Amino acid sequence: MAPGRRLRGATAATAALVLLAGCAESAADGSGGSGEGVALGASMEEYQAAFENVDDIVLYAQSPNAQGSLSGRYIETYHAAVEEWSGGKITFDVVYASGVAEPTETDAALADGRLDIAQVYPAYAPQRYPANTALVQSIVASDASVVEGALSANAWPLDLAASNDQILGEFEDNGMKPLAPFYFPGASALYCTEARTSLSDLENTVVAAGGASQVAQLEQIGASPVSIAFSELYEGLQRGVADCALASFNSAANSGIAEVAPNVSLDPQNGFAGMAGAMAMSLDTWESLPLVAQQLLIDRMDVFWTDYLDVNWEITADASKQIQEAGGEFFGLDEDARESIGSVNEELLEEASQAFDDPEDFLSQVADLSTAWDEKVSELGYENEVDFNGFGEWFEPGRIDLEPIVSEMFDSIHLESRPE
Repeated sequence: MAPGRRLRGATAATAALVLLAGCAESAADGSGGSGEGVALGASMEEYQAAFENVDDIVLYAQSPNAQGSLSGRYIETYHAAVEEWSGGKITFDVVYASGVAEPTETDAALADGRLDIAQVYPAYAPQRYPANTALVQSIVASDASVVEGALSANAWPLDLAASNDQILGEFEDNGMKPLAPFYFPGASALYCTEARTSLSDLENTVVAAGGASQVAQLEQIGASPVSIAFSELYEGLQRGVADCALASFNSAANSGIAEVAPNVSLDPQNGFAGMAGAMAMSLDTWESLPLVAQQLLIDRMDVFWTDYLDVNWEITADASKQIQEAGGEFFGLDEDARESIGSVNEELLEEASQAFDDPEDFLSQVADLSTAWDEKVSELGYENEVDFNGFGEWFEPGRIDLEPIVSEMFDSIHLESRPE
């Protein structure tokens, strides 16, 4: 057992012999980041050789999704890659469907040692994560288009988060080490029982929504936001309790609401607010790991991003097919609704900036980074060959080569956090 490694529930006399559930079993060669590492770009064989003298490491993990589900596949793919590249020296003991802690409590489970690695949602606790919550609110500045927007809307907030001391400090203050301090599952859209694209269409429309930002957007366009439990959303739309639901493609697919609300409105340039997450480790666990393990967990973020982005497109394609099968389609917003959403989005950005020590600097970063990553995405050859209506037929897993953008994200962002 590594000196200084935390133990939960073991007495001092038996501490060296006992490993309790919820505690990563760590290498015996000392404190965090100790031992030999590998050079950047090391092959699998080089990594496996470096792990030969490392004791087995078991990381207690959680997925918010069911085992084998499409929406949770990227987590399982990342785990499998780390296990393979370590030669089996790192393994993940995974509990699925938030079996250890609900999404609102996952950060606490990392801090108190019930989990070593998991997906967290800082915006659920804005009092403890004001800067992270503000970053999530700022995604209204993102391009929300189907291909280019999906890439840029993940890259620029990740870039901002990874270089912002306030955002990173909130993770550390709450006992976490972020591996990916931001990831975004994609745009939210209005799923309605009939087509609604103008302010007159949306006036007094009852819309199921969640979160202060979505409420502000809906009130700006004259709609009436209401809170409806996810499990009751389908029935609420079916029975006319709500006319629309503001939901992500993932949520819509899981709830099946396209069957009863197949008319979907969104504007790529004036997007609706959504939720974002982060992948994080227990800070204590991270610091206990040998250097080569820390390096591998960072280096295989390429696998995380490749599968995460592809999974999101597969979910979007499924949503597009469901809408088409239900006789609906995607609609853009009319000019009056677009301008109204754009106006409230500017207010949301200004409000978000107040969480930072230098609000003007934050707003400049949002503008500069979102523009820069929009341009990088285009320069790398990505384009919206179809819109949301045709995406279900056009897309197939692996069709879009993600290596260029993932390499750019790793070199520009993740490389800074790779320990040496």
